[in-house]
Amino acid sequence: VGANEQLVVNLDGKLFADVGNVLVTQTIPAGAIIKAVYMDVVEAFAVGGTSAGIDIGTDGSEATNGFSVTEAQLEATASVNLTAALSGTWDAEAPLAADTDVGFALFGTTPTLSETGKARFIIEYVKTTV
Repeated sequence: VGANEQLVVNLDGKLFADVGNVLVTQTIPAGAIIKAVYMDVVEAFAVGGTSAGIDIGTDGSEATNGFSVTEAQLEATASVNLTAALSGTWDAEAPLAADTDVGFALFGTTPTLSETGKARFIIEYVKTTV
């Protein structure tokens, strides 16, 4: 049993285009159990490529430990519950074994993300005592 907490990660198309990832590392602490993920697109992105989108999750293994956001979801201004997309250690209902840095990775064939677009991701977790 632990405290309910949130990590808010902002994704900005221009910043992503300029530096390729976030400037400040966002970390989910060891012992966290991820419960839900929500996305709020406040300015639609333009996504290029075939079957493209973005994986968000454990830095370096985003595709298998995290969640995926589709091109259609990024290109629509909407709030979306992405909890069903959780995978790997993020969907294990078990505490994370170590502090986990959050990373972003484009997926698809020749994926691109325009300089336009802004989204906020809210990762809800319970911090347990390990």
